[in-house]
Amino acid sequence: MLRFITYFREAVEMKNPFNPLKITDLVKDENRVLTFIKKVEQGEPFITVKRGDFIIPRKFADEVKSFMTAGEKGKFPVKGSSMMVAGLKIPSDFLKTGEFGGRGQGSGTNAEVQAMNYFNDNLNKILKQESVPYITLKINGRKVECMTMVQSTGKYKGAEPKSDFSILDHKMNPVAFISHKAGTSAKSYQQYGGVSKQALPSKYENHPEIKKFMQDVKKLQPKGLESGQSFYRSIKDNNLIGLMKYGPEYGSKTSIHNVDEFHLGNMNLIGRGQGPYTIKAVESGTNGKMPKGQSEAVLFIRYQARRGDARAAGEIIPNARVGVFPLAKTSRTSKKI
Repeated sequence: MLRFITYFREAVEMKNPFNPLKITDLVKDENRVLTFIKKVEQGEPFITVKRGDFIIPRKFADEVKSFMTAGEKGKFPVKGSSMMVAGLKIPSDFLKTGEFGGRGQGSGTNAEVQAMNYFNDNLNKILKQESVPYITLKINGRKVECMTMVQSTGKYKGAEPKSDFSILDHKMNPVAFISHKAGTSAKSYQQYGGVSKQALPSKYENHPEIKKFMQDVKKLQPKGLESGQSFYRSIKDNNLIGLMKYGPEYGSKTSIHNVDEFHLGNMNLIGRGQGPYTIKAVESGTNGKMPKGQSEAVLFIRYQARRGDARAAGEIIPNARVGVFPLAKTSRTSKKI
């Protein structure tokens, strides 16, 4: 059983979305060097290319510190150098995780990396405690194997997928898809989605609610928006809301373009034993659930000269940005039309 667990843990870790660490990554920021040294001194685990989580024995702390400070001004390692410690080569056998400036393959922000690491750290504790290679996760009304979480990759009309994270089963297949936003409230969202021709599926490019909203704003401001102005309107079509919240392929089989769930804030695993577990966050929703309250999806346009013109449903409004936003992103001076 232990061999089975070890095998799958190594498989997961080799699939880790981070790139190998380089000396050039370390010399970019003194704090990265200090972090590496501190992790060795305090016995904290690194994520490595071949061994997964690995703790460098503290007896090597002085040796590692000397290597890390042998270069410029005694603050950085020598460019192009490397060292062997406990059978691993520093830096190339270690992964460039978020603490060393890593963003993960397939792009993503540091906030996303931190959210993924938070989830996987808690997941790994459960796997170790239960001595199992995966847990059962209940997501969007179905049960799936959850061995790890990775960043989703793929494109829709050249843009990033709606799914930020994919859940992998023990065969390393993606079995569930999650849209995630770091933050503590609906105000943390930038927007739910754009309404330009490039952002929408073809059948929604001239959606009547979007077109009517743009036309009504143009009647009020024929020369474009002025500084401080913004307008919004509630959306009636749940399908339009759904594709903004869950992805452009909303209504079809779940995928990176039609996510199972969305979560705001840290994603916590709720359950016991081998499961089933559920994911809970500050705000969560399953595919088909429409956002309410301050999270309500609204058409929103605001003055933003540096972005040029707002273009949607064949209409153009100068000096503006338009999209579908949470109600919380409107201001007290925003006018509902």
